[in-house]
Amino acid sequence: MKKYLQAIIFWFFYPVLRIFTWMPLRLQYLFADVLYFLMLVSGYRKKVIRNNLKNALPEKSEKERKSIERKFYRHLADSLLESVAQMGFSREELALRFRFKNPELINRYAREGKSVLLATAHYANWEWFASFPPISPFRVLAIYKPLRNPFMDRLFVKIRERTGAIACPMEEVVRKIYFFRDKNIPTLTYFIVDQRPLRKSIGYWDIFLHQETPFYLGIEKIARKTGFPVFFMKVDKVARGYYEAEFILLEEEPAQTKPYEITRKHIRLLEEIIREKPELWLWSHRRWKHKRLAEEILPD
Repeated sequence: MKKYLQAIIFWFFYPVLRIFTWMPLRLQYLFADVLYFLMLVSGYRKKVIRNNLKNALPEKSEKERKSIERKFYRHLADSLLESVAQMGFSREELALRFRFKNPELINRYAREGKSVLLATAHYANWEWFASFPPISPFRVLAIYKPLRNPFMDRLFVKIRERTGAIACPMEEVVRKIYFFRDKNIPTLTYFIVDQRPLRKSIGYWDIFLHQETPFYLGIEKIARKTGFPVFFMKVDKVARGYYEAEFILLEEEPAQTKPYEITRKHIRLLEEIIREKPELWLWSHRRWKHKRLAEEILPD
């Protein structure tokens, strides 16, 4: 019964989404403006957002945090629209709207037959990375968490794969990486590193934005085991509907690093990025839901 209900919901909304994406983007943004207004009026996750901002940015005044809050709602509305709007983009339009400052920094590894790992976060725009595969010699593995509705899940997999990436569920990432490695096919595996781990999957705690925060250790474990270089992708919103990404090398020789060294590097870098333009991070996420247990050690 549940599956039939999910199918009905999907087939009701899918034609609407398709018609929506045929509209010029400037008209689609009118819907984002309406969504922004509704979020403000309804106070969408207001308690979570304000609590996160207060705890993460105590150095900011209340007036400054309220300004960040309003800018965040504006950006969130745009982000939700943009995740759907890309269904109607051509490769050329997507490449125009999501540009890379230094793709040669990372592409040279593929030309040398080497694979790399890429960390990023729920910051600015993480969905339009689909513009990268057409300009890259890598086989791109985009890690994602499957949606509960299998019909919507297949739709978003199709969206992510339309430019050449391979959507890879979290539990299959190691198998996929080794599969391509054994065939001597260089891969770029794309991790979103600021996700809240399941309690059983917490691998590390650190102070992040003034708070005890749990993290996955997936990217570090894979890097130390395979020796694949690790990069961070910093994304900036340069105008409405336009983004620019920059690759930053975190570790060239991960097999020689100490435990947690790579994780600490991407945590500290993400903190710096968030402080530059805090409104572009996903403050509505319950990132600090888990509390550290006594036996879970914080670093010195």
